[in-house]
Amino acid sequence: GIIHARDPRGKGNQRIHGLPDPAVPPRCDHPESMVSSAVAPLTWNAPRDPSPEVGIQSLAWRHTQTGASLTFTAKVLGACLAVTLAASPLLGVAASAAQVKAGAPCSSVNAKVTQKGKIYVCKRVKGKLVWRVLKPTFTDNYEAIAADLDTCRLQETDNVTGAGAKGFPMRGTLPNVGDLKIAIIPVDFPNAPGVGLPSEMFAADVTEIAAWSEFFSRGKLRYRPLLASPTWLRAPKGAEWYVCVECQKGATEAKQPMAVGLQELIDLADPGFDFADTDFVYFLFPHEAESRYGTSMYFHQTTINTAEGPQSVAVYGERGGSSQPEERLTRVWSHLIHEALHFQGWIGHGPYNDTSIMTYDGGASQAVTSWEAFMAGWFGDEEVVCLDAASLSGPTYITMSSLDLMGSKPISMMVRLSDEELLILERRSSGRYSNFATAWNYAGQLTNLNHFTAYRVNVNDPYQRVDGRDFAEIGPNFWGYVMDRGQLRITRSVSYRGLTVTVVGSHQVRLTYAG
Repeated sequence: GIIHARDPRGKGNQRIHGLPDPAVPPRCDHPESMVSSAVAPLTWNAPRDPSPEVGIQSLAWRHTQTGASLTFTAKVLGACLAVTLAASPLLGVAASAAQVKAGAPCSSVNAKVTQKGKIYVCKRVKGKLVWRVLKPTFTDNYEAIAADLDTCRLQETDNVTGAGAKGFPMRGTLPNVGDLKIAIIPVDFPNAPGVGLPSEMFAADVTEIAAWSEFFSRGKLRYRPLLASPTWLRAPKGAEWYVCVECQKGATEAKQPMAVGLQELIDLADPGFDFADTDFVYFLFPHEAESRYGTSMYFHQTTINTAEGPQSVAVYGERGGSSQPEERLTRVWSHLIHEALHFQGWIGHGPYNDTSIMTYDGGASQAVTSWEAFMAGWFGDEEVVCLDAASLSGPTYITMSSLDLMGSKPISMMVRLSDEELLILERRSSGRYSNFATAWNYAGQLTNLNHFTAYRVNVNDPYQRVDGRDFAEIGPNFWGYVMDRGQLRITRSVSYRGLTVTVVGSHQVRLTYAG
């Protein structure tokens, strides 16, 4: 007979000749019965098999014990194969390949079986392990028709809003590239004292703010957050004196101009903090101050007087305490970044809930949208592929990395449909700043998201915030997801204005255009 085995000298799979099928199986529960020192060593006397059978037949035949090289007899393979298969989930899966079909139960995550030219992979679907057909991949050919990124830099000329930029150019009071110095100032009040030490409570937040900016901006922006005081700084007046009535954070009247209150709080930190080149001031107030008095601060751009001279800064102070109990407040690091990005011109609050740090910073994902990151100058040729729909004369294939993992493949594909509209494709998954495994809300749209998604952007359409509303409730908006049979995740295909996106692999799609 001929049996395939793994050559111990590293020569690949070889055929072993002259091994008869065993008539009487040895006892596999006694290892000594499977080894015979009287049997001559197996010899590797065949050329390399150009088409070796791999998998369960690729077995190592050498065994070393106390320095002596023992060899297995041919009986071992025939007698113990069933025991080996029963003990190994992966080999057991391969042995039962005859029963494999799409949707049938399986037992080992990511196990693969080839049957009748199809590759089946064991995947967890809705809590159960089932076989899925692994779709074939095709050679990427998008580079031949890739356009210059300027093709996708659509200019916003209509329905301009102060909430941020829908298209190019980005409009903000804070820069999107370079260093951005942030003063984090903890302030409490005689009638709303702070609890704990800010230096201990917010140390991890300070670190995460800097790490997040490095990760998603690809090193193009560096947040430099600095805690202005290790302890709470006591304001000279009660919490009700420091409010933004226009911000609608609970206060109904102002006891003094907000600019006067701001300067009083800056004066508290000035003796111990260097305000030179500060871009953004972020105040931390006790929850009691926000919930009882509506304490808040907000300036898109203002001038503060400091020992280092006048500084032009953006200012934000409140964390949602006027409407949320303290235990439901989001982390300082993600809330600060959300508000800083608004000052940097990011419009946010779309295209759907919990999909980025700019929708809800305490949601399933604190990632970015590739459209906003593109406008900010964070994503360039290495991250974005720009195509003009008119250039899609045949099937176009592209393999992409997850936006949440920021891998080596493109993480955003933008297809220009007109002078004011494009379709953006992203692959989403759990990652450093995303956890879709526990995303239970919004009818499960994001639960265990590990798929392609696509959203349209028309830079001149009106804008409205999503803010917890479902798709049917959002209404006309300049951006929104294109659904696959009612689902945000694309498992088969989606079509929009003649452009069809079809999933052909776990990280690959095919584009066709019939415009």
